[in-house]
Amino acid sequence: MELTPKSHIFVTNLIILAITAVLTILYVATRAILGTHDLYYRTWIIVMGDIVSYVLLPLVVLAVPITGAVQWKRNRYKQRGGTVAVVLASVLVAVAVFVYSCMLFLLFVFTAGEEFEKEQIFGDGIIEGVREESYGFESYNVYHYYEPVAFFLKKPYEPLSHALEQRASEAYGEAFVVCEEDKELEPQRSLELYTLYSVEHPEFLMHMFAGKSVYGISDDYLQARANWLLGQNEDFMEIARLPREVSAEEAKNPTERLWKGPKVLIFTEEHGERVAGIIAQAIAQVLEDEAFQTESYKNAEITLLTWYSNYKSEIIIPIADYVDADWIKMEIAEDFACYAQSVEAEEEPSEESGQLAETDTSTPQTVEGAYLCLYEEVFKLQGEPYEYSYNAKGNFYASLSDGSKIPPGGEQELRTERTVVYDRISKNGKCHLFVYYENYYNEDGTEYAMTIRNTYAVDMETGEVIPSEKHAWADIGTDAYQTATGEN
Repeated sequence: MELTPKSHIFVTNLIILAITAVLTILYVATRAILGTHDLYYRTWIIVMGDIVSYVLLPLVVLAVPITGAVQWKRNRYKQRGGTVAVVLASVLVAVAVFVYSCMLFLLFVFTAGEEFEKEQIFGDGIIEGVREESYGFESYNVYHYYEPVAFFLKKPYEPLSHALEQRASEAYGEAFVVCEEDKELEPQRSLELYTLYSVEHPEFLMHMFAGKSVYGISDDYLQARANWLLGQNEDFMEIARLPREVSAEEAKNPTERLWKGPKVLIFTEEHGERVAGIIAQAIAQVLEDEAFQTESYKNAEITLLTWYSNYKSEIIIPIADYVDADWIKMEIAEDFACYAQSVEAEEEPSEESGQLAETDTSTPQTVEGAYLCLYEEVFKLQGEPYEYSYNAKGNFYASLSDGSKIPPGGEQELRTERTVVYDRISKNGKCHLFVYYENYYNEDGTEYAMTIRNTYAVDMETGEVIPSEKHAWADIGTDAYQTATGEN
């Protein structure tokens, strides 16, 4: 029987199916092949390719039963059952389309962020692609940088340091350059954090993440700029200490290399009140900088280290408009009130604590008894006082006599404080470990430096004292110390 002019719907469906199948095969195959050569489709091509492959092709396939039933009905219009076949095929296809659409929707919700990169152009035609990646039940954005190839392809931009320079310069309105050390390292290994310096002010350093991890492309620009500006304030620098640059080798965690705020040491409440005005004036001067006038969220701070006798704590002072001398004094007063409460709490059970100390020193299995062994072996021979206490967190420490001396690398004599601080139980569980510190202070009370004079292990069974001869955490202890503790 010849087909009528209206009976070609099934053939048309097959032609469309063949075209979409060929396009899908070409898209999937070329995408995989290009990926092996570090070439990738632009996002708009991926969107079109996924629509053809995962939306249009399945719909055309599902339409085959309906178009086949329609054509069968048209070719056999004199026979019964054609309408029933069309209706039955339509119902079955409708159910299949509904189920597939639900699955496709769920797949899109959970994978769209990973499949489709958000692209934007900046700098010298650099493409920044933002993609969502999952880490357990959480997700975060990662950033990749590409160089356009033709109008539908892209390849990874190299060197990455140049892309970060462009991004930093565009974000903050001044030229930045990645340091030479990072430029030399990036061909050898993948760097997570880069150090950049300002072209106009080379002493101004900042750090920027490469965008490959959970940190995205965050940086410490505002804190770095605040530190740089504060470093130019002579009055502030007389009472403060700026943090030093931490190398990648020193930082186990990349975030440890990010700039922290300057630190100001406070010894008494009166001392804090005297320096509050200097700190407030320095903050006001920083806020005059253009970078802090345009940023609604000013992520920079100054840290006050309060040290009242045995009590130590930190007060975070934000670089913000509402911070003035009165606000800083109020924060110091509240901290001093906490110190006063801790002193009262320590003084209440004086008789009981004396009995407990006498009992605790009877065996080196206790911290107090272990320190008594250390004192008798080392510090008593030096004429040091036998004084120990606990800080607000309950940590044991012993105070030795104060003095004055020239610090390593220094030129003038400074006041010193020496303490022995309990560290922990050794790795093998056989010894108590103590650290012997010496702190140097400037005339205004700010800390100049802190050194480790030695560390000691005290055997909990015999009371034997084993010095490590370590003067830094990275040092390796003596053979006797390693044997006694089971560690370096």
